Amino acid sequence: MSAMRNILVHQYVDVDPVKVHEVVQFHLEDFDRFAEAVVRYLEGEGELPQA
Repeated sequence: MSAMRNILVHQYVDVDPVKVHEVVQFHLEDFDRFAEAVVRYLEGEGELPQA
Protein backbone atom coordinates (compact mmCIF):
# COMPACT_ATOMS: atom_id res chain seq x y z
CA MET A 1 0.00 0.00 0.00
CA SER A 2 2.87 2.41 0.66
CA ALA A 3 3.93 1.99 -2.96
CA MET A 4 0.49 3.16 -4.10
CA ARG A 5 0.65 6.11 -1.72
CA ASN A 6 4.04 7.14 -3.11
CA ILE A 7 2.73 7.00 -6.67
CA LEU A 8 -0.33 9.05 -5.79
CA VAL A 9 1.72 11.69 -4.00
CA HIS A 10 4.80 11.93 -6.20
CA GLN A 11 3.69 10.75 -9.64
CA TYR A 12 0.05 11.75 -9.69
CA VAL A 13 0.23 12.69 -13.37
CA ASP A 14 0.95 9.05 -14.24
CA VAL A 15 -1.75 7.51 -12.02
CA ASP A 16 -3.78 4.79 -13.71
CA PRO A 17 -7.40 5.14 -12.52
CA VAL A 18 -8.07 1.46 -13.23
CA LYS A 19 -5.17 0.43 -10.98
CA VAL A 20 -6.35 2.78 -8.22
CA HIS A 21 -9.83 1.26 -8.42
CA GLU A 22 -8.36 -2.24 -8.21
CA VAL A 23 -6.31 -1.36 -5.14
CA VAL A 24 -9.26 0.29 -3.41
CA GLN A 25 -11.55 -2.64 -4.18
CA PHE A 26 -9.24 -5.56 -3.45
CA HIS A 27 -6.09 -4.58 -1.54
CA LEU A 28 -6.97 -2.77 1.66
CA GLU A 29 -5.33 -5.23 4.06
CA ASP A 30 -2.99 -2.52 5.34
CA PHE A 31 -5.96 -0.49 6.50
CA ASP A 32 -7.46 -3.51 8.24
CA ARG A 33 -4.22 -4.16 10.13
CA PHE A 34 -3.92 -0.47 11.03
CA ALA A 35 -7.50 -0.36 12.32
CA GLU A 36 -6.90 -3.50 14.42
CA ALA A 37 -3.74 -1.96 15.91
CA VAL A 38 -5.63 1.23 16.78
CA VAL A 39 -8.37 -0.77 18.50
CA ARG A 40 -5.80 -2.80 20.48
CA TYR A 41 -4.02 0.38 21.51
CA LEU A 42 -7.23 2.11 22.57
CA GLU A 43 -8.25 -0.94 24.58
CA GLY A 44 -4.91 -0.81 26.36
CA GLU A 45 -3.57 -4.01 24.83
CA GLY A 46 -1.04 -2.54 22.44
CA GLU A 47 1.84 -0.16 22.30
CA LEU A 48 2.68 2.66 19.96
CA PRO A 49 5.43 1.73 17.49
CA GLN A 50 8.84 3.14 18.32
CA ALA A 51 10.02 5.80 15.90
